Amino acid sequence: MENNEKWLTIFECARKISDLKPWKKFNDIDFFELRPYKKERIYISFLGKGKQVYGVVFYRGDEIVGVDEMSNLEYIPTIQRLRYQKCIVCYFDRIEALTEDEVKVIDDLGINVKDKTKYPHFRVYNPKYLPYMIEGNELDFLFEIFPILIEALDRFYSRNLKPLFHLFEVPVFSQTKQGNWTLGIKSLNIPSYPMKIADPTLLNINNLKSKKQLDYIIELDISYTNEVIKGADNRPLHARLALIANAQSGEMLSYKVVDPEEDNVQVYVNEFIKFINNFGLPQLCVVRDSEAYFALLHIAYLLGVNMSRSEELIAIDDFIESMQEFKNKPFTKLS
Repeated sequence: MENNEKWLTIFECARKISDLKPWKKFNDIDFFELRPYKKERIYISFLGKGKQVYGVVFYRGDEIVGVDEMSNLEYIPTIQRLRYQKCIVCYFDRIEALTEDEVKVIDDLGINVKDKTKYPHFRVYNPKYLPYMIEGNELDFLFEIFPILIEALDRFYSRNLKPLFHLFEVPVFSQTKQGNWTLGIKSLNIPSYPMKIADPTLLNINNLKSKKQLDYIIELDISYTNEVIKGADNRPLHARLALIANAQSGEMLSYKVVDPEEDNVQVYVNEFIKFINNFGLPQLCVVRDSEAYFALLHIAYLLGVNMSRSEELIAIDDFIESMQEFKNKPFTKLS
């Protein structure tokens, strides 16, 4: 099937969403769950209750874990929330908000948008990249799932279901082995955080345990910056730094530019071990999120280093903020 037919299908689904206005019934954090037979679950939320941003958000499988993680964080700096955003969003917006490529798709397909304040456009959110227009796999995904969502919503409205969202009830559209779809209300079932635990047998634990004991606390994080770099495919990437700081003094003790192809868990482990080899064993290692915590927990236990989590890493966050202030500071011309 040509891509044009797929685009036409998802634009037609977007038009139906705009007509149904699900944001009148759903809050931004209320979910609609699709369960295709023997495939990963799809979690969907609707933006628009606040009348500022309108859209449909699609989370595939454990992508929703980032939402659950972020919902428990109140003080994390805005830029550091990027690490939890992984989804596809169908937005409805004024045409000025669309990129040239998004406008070109609408023009090439001859799409007529009745509400000029709600042009549909589709963005992919990936923790490593700046948001980009859907392509290939994402287009195929929406072509398959969007019509199923429309059918689910039609049934939801016709049956006038009233899930108790505040008690974590959600409408669930499930596919049977025979391919039929049924609608009901069930408890929201968010997957467990996909823990990756480093293998300590690959390390010389006894050698590391012999390093000197330090009398200070360190912060360790892969932090996002406001810098943008070009990836190998010319797609804009978030520049990220693996940082270790002295929590008491605020001094940066080590830093590394993280390659977009590197595995986060391996970066956390490598930087932690490198720090111990270079400086010694800290009293406590404070990290920001579950990924880093579970990656290092067993190794830290074997080394006698305490681990802790904090959404605010004051020394690291101050450093990232000062980088941005320095970048924005105007230079004085010398006479």
